[in-house]
Amino acid sequence: MRSLFYTSLIVAGALLLVITFFPRNDFLPIFRAPDAHENKAQPVVTTEFAHTSAPSTTRVTSAADGASTPEPKVETLEELTRNWTVIPASAFPRKVKLLREAAFKSGVGSSKLPAGTEVVALACDKGILDLTPEGATTVHGMARVGDTDLKAQIRESYDRWAAARLQALRQQEAARYQADPPSSVAAPDPVPGGVDESGRPVRGADGMYPVLLASMRSGQVTDITPKKVKMWGTPQLATMEGRPTWVIDVDYDTIVFCGPITARAQAHVRDGRVIRWVYPGSGEPVP
Repeated sequence: MRSLFYTSLIVAGALLLVITFFPRNDFLPIFRAPDAHENKAQPVVTTEFAHTSAPSTTRVTSAADGASTPEPKVETLEELTRNWTVIPASAFPRKVKLLREAAFKSGVGSSKLPAGTEVVALACDKGILDLTPEGATTVHGMARVGDTDLKAQIRESYDRWAAARLQALRQQEAARYQADPPSSVAAPDPVPGGVDESGRPVRGADGMYPVLLASMRSGQVTDITPKKVKMWGTPQLATMEGRPTWVIDVDYDTIVFCGPITARAQAHVRDGRVIRWVYPGSGEPVP
C-alpha cells in the first residue's frame, strides 16, 4: 500500500509540472481552436471568354462595373442556306468547277463533262444547280451543290462576312445594354444648305446629297461610303414617330455571306440631318 501511495504521488507531481511549464494548446494541439483568419473565405476570380471563332450566347461580364451583355450569335452557313438547299439569287451567275462528271443537254443531243471542268452556275433550286458551259447558253445541265466547288467559294465569302457582322452585332448590343456606349455615334450636325425650306435634302451638282455625305464621314454608318454608292434615290416624304421624315434609297456595293452584291439601304432625314440608316426590307440598322 505504501509503495502504491508513493507512486500515485509521483505521477500527480509530474502531471502538475507538465501543466505548469507547457501551455495546453502547444501540448495538446488537437484541442487548439483554429485561428479566425483560417476560416475566412478566399475570393474566387472567374473569367469568361468570348470566342470570336465560334460566336455563342454566353454572357461577357465586365469586372469594372458588373455590367453583363450577351455575346451576339452569327448565323452559321448551314442555317443561312438551310443546309445548302436555298442559295440567294444574288450568288449567281458564277463560275464553278465540277467535282464529279455531269450530263448536259441541248437541242441537238447530250454530252457529259468530266470532273475539273469549269462551268457557269445560273441558279439553285432545292440544292440542285442549273449549269451551262461558258458561252453556250442553249446547253444546260444539273448537279448537286456538293458536286461542285460552290460550297468552298461561298464559305470563303462567309468567313469575311461573319467577322464583319459579329463586330456590327457587338456594337448594337453595346448600344442596347449601356446608357451611353462609347461605340455609339451621334447624328452629325445639320449641314448648311443641305435641305431646303421644307426640310427636303438638296442634291449637289455631283448628284450626291451633302446631308448623307456628312453622315458617312461622321462614322454614323460604316458599311456605306461614297465610292460604294451606285445609285442615289429621290427623297420621299414619310411620317415616322409622328413627324415628317425624308427617306432616300441608296444602292451600294457590299459583301454578304455568299459574296459581293448590290444592296439597298435607306437614309431617314429629319431636321437637316440623317437620324438613321436601315435596310428597307427588314428595318435592321445598317452597320
